[in-house]
Amino acid sequence: MQVMPQAVHELRLKRLPIFENVDENVLEVLEHDVQERLYPSQEVVYRTGAPADGLYAVVKGGVQVRTEQPGQPVDRFLDLGTGDVFGEAEALDGVLREHTARTMKAAHLLFLPAERLRATIALHPFVGTLLRTLSIRRKTTQARARVSPSTRREPRIWVDRDVVLNLDDSLPVAVRLEDLSANGACFAAVPPTWHAGKRLSFTLGTQERPNLLQVSGHVRWQDLGSVGVIFENGGPQLRQKVEKALQVLVP
Repeated sequence: MQVMPQAVHELRLKRLPIFENVDENVLEVLEHDVQERLYPSQEVVYRTGAPADGLYAVVKGGVQVRTEQPGQPVDRFLDLGTGDVFGEAEALDGVLREHTARTMKAAHLLFLPAERLRATIALHPFVGTLLRTLSIRRKTTQARARVSPSTRREPRIWVDRDVVLNLDDSLPVAVRLEDLSANGACFAAVPPTWHAGKRLSFTLGTQERPNLLQVSGHVRWQDLGSVGVIFENGGPQLRQKVEKALQVLVP
């Protein structure tokens, strides 16, 4: 994450849809503490359980708010783009972060410290009403989604640990396994030659257990050192092998 130097700006918050009808005098007070931050792709903005430092807004790029608990399915809460704010619920109440926010591609964000936000709301409650209404709407949408039939065949289980891949055609490779399912896996810190479409056959394991899972597949997407791999020949047998591997990886 890179913090951009402060300079004289137009009212950056005025460009956000949620603040477009807020009096400019109120926004000018908030602007004094706004920071501009640049994040690379797949960078964590904040994690579950972290203190709520403030409110964020997307100027450019994309952010996903989701659960990333080892051993639990990756549950997408929000997909955010230009003009969207996030982190509002915890920033208003001063509680720990409920979800993890991660950039899906390089992102330019605005950051407003929680102290300044709450102090302004104390004088101008209308700002707090806007943000709480947004938070309630999002939680209602998420609750409805949870009771709807799932379209995902296999849940992705969050792992987030270092593993070793023994490939058929090269030396072992140390990478970071982010998530795993019977459909595929996401890895970080992979070799630069792992481009989209590349076919792979490997045995996944740890230093102590080098032969946890043997699979073949291809790279579906690649982004700045992270890849998504789709497994071939899925089915009950592969599902059982993945479940056994997960018992070791996230006991």
